[in-house]
Amino acid sequence: MIQKFHPDFMAYGIEVNILAKSNPGAFEKFLVLAEQVYQVLKEENPQLPLFLTIQIDTFHENEGEQRKAIEKLLPYTDYIAVSSYPFSYKADPKDLPEDWFSEVAELAPEKPFAVAETGFIAEDLILQKYGVRIPGSERWQAEYVQFLLSEANKLNAKFIVWFCPVDYDLLWEKIKGLMDEFFKMWRDTGLLNEKLEERQSLKVWDAWLKLPLRGEENSSENYGKH
Repeated sequence: MIQKFHPDFMAYGIEVNILAKSNPGAFEKFLVLAEQVYQVLKEENPQLPLFLTIQIDTFHENEGEQRKAIEKLLPYTDYIAVSSYPFSYKADPKDLPEDWFSEVAELAPEKPFAVAETGFIAEDLILQKYGVRIPGSERWQAEYVQFLLSEANKLNAKFIVWFCPVDYDLLWEKIKGLMDEFFKMWRDTGLLNEKLEERQSLKVWDAWLKLPLRGEENSSENYGKH
């Protein structure tokens, strides 16, 4: 994949800290794999940033045990790259801890920070199979985008990936008989809805994109990063 696509960076393990929670024995074996894969890839591609991603929602569920697990992963990742879908943790983003992102970034402050994937629902999420009902709103989604970009800016993030830019209602209607209801979770997290209409969150996102990059202005109070 690296030879074919020549990426600027590469994640070779996704949300790997979840394994420490769900299967500690398998996690210890994964550490052996990560060490070998990282060393080989780094020898072959010394200038390519290689990283594992950390699921922040899982981290905040049990910070003590998660810190121990993540510390074991640090030698095998060039970035502190995270994923987060915090609507399952707090429906209103104003209830999220102020250090939601920074607490993980501070585990290795010498390493660049990045948001490998994230999203927030703009409509109610109902998963009947799992007995899940989470309220959602366009306003809450926009508030999360503002919080996300503000925190990423403070942490000098390398990049942010919004997982689903457009709602996939039509796709879900075609696949819902084939896929577990779990995959409905991100259906309504788009910055545009299923009719390709802009949500408030896209206006927030675009406003940040219009700000000058760090270094393009002398003022430290009026810059953005994308």
